[in-house]
Amino acid sequence: MVRLVELLGLLSIAACAAYERVLLRDVQSLTFHDRSYTIRRRGGPVPQLRCVGGDAHGSYTPEVVKCTNTRPGDNDVEWDCAAQMPSTYKLEEISIICEGFGYNGDPYILRGSCSLEYELQYRDSESGNLSLIIVGIALCVVIPLGIAVLICNRRSATNTYSPGTRASIADDHHNSLENTSPPSSHIATGLTIADHHRNTTSPSSHIATGSARVTII
Repeated sequence: MVRLVELLGLLSIAACAAYERVLLRDVQSLTFHDRSYTIRRRGGPVPQLRCVGGDAHGSYTPEVVKCTNTRPGDNDVEWDCAAQMPSTYKLEEISIICEGFGYNGDPYILRGSCSLEYELQYRDSESGNLSLIIVGIALCVVIPLGIAVLICNRRSATNTYSPGTRASIADDHHNSLENTSPPSSHIATGLTIADHHRNTTSPSSHIATGSARVTII
């Protein structure tokens, strides 16, 4: 019986030694990984990264989010978080949740217990919709105007035609067909615009950043 008690005591000491406490204000950075879980004593493990809302909720999950303590050693800890993701997304409402080593709000936390919750939002969704509206309005104006100009040109050409000048019109038409190819400078300008557009296209990914608040449970 005595040996059983001693064995249980040793197991308890080993279990306590497996958990390490860390003063949160001295932690310089925290790294959170997708498909990884936290260590918790009061309750089961939870995902290190969890999206809890936003208009892009569920459409993308960053592989890694790194948060840096901008004021290490200070009681008033501030955290900045960053993640590489497609340029269409951004992080908002970032929260770091850690388990207090002894109690809720303990400045010492259980190492490996921190998780990160965030909202995933689309970037520039309003400006994108505005661009579509502008393009639609431009098409509605330009297309009818072009049709009207074409009709007017045909009418003016019909009114100036006379039988006595058939040969002259035919020669003019033949000459105009020979000169319809655009000048080389115009073609080069078109290629330049296309290349410029390709080079100025926004990158496929960017570093999304945001400030985080910390909760110790």
